[in-house]
Amino acid sequence: MSQKRYPGKFEGCEDDRIAAVLYSIVQDGGCHNEAGDCQEIGEWCGLIIQRKHAYIVSEDSQGFFDYEKYNEKENAYKQFEHIEAKMEELAGPRDEDICISSNGFKYSVGIVNGEFIGEFGPYDDAENAVKNWMRENNFFPNVWSISDHGNALLITVTVE
Repeated sequence: MSQKRYPGKFEGCEDDRIAAVLYSIVQDGGCHNEAGDCQEIGEWCGLIIQRKHAYIVSEDSQGFFDYEKYNEKENAYKQFEHIEAKMEELAGPRDEDICISSNGFKYSVGIVNGEFIGEFGPYDDAENAVKNWMRENNFFPNVWSISDHGNALLITVTVE
């Protein structure tokens, strides 16, 4: 039976008493995994595993807290993997990531806060430079395509 006693931090939750307990667990550092950031991307999520159930909890930039209960822990783990991927893409490129940037005419390749790899005419040459750099350095960071308008898109670069 759900319980909603008053508006506030837990008002969107099915049961604000359960939400208050889960929030307390979060505050005590009891999440098994976390993703996102309220200040940077507007949402934070955590995975809480209990004996019988698992919960995915979230808090938005306005401070509202919510949770989703999972009877099957495996389903919670799978859902949280999707959430992590979404949060990573929302966060954008990080210091160690590689960016392929376009100015509309050529492609510049480099690490966000590091080495410049080079400039290339065709996109395929830029992507091949990324693959070569990854093989040579035995390091496989996220790769982002940055449009000439500054839009970042997380891409998949497969290195054989």
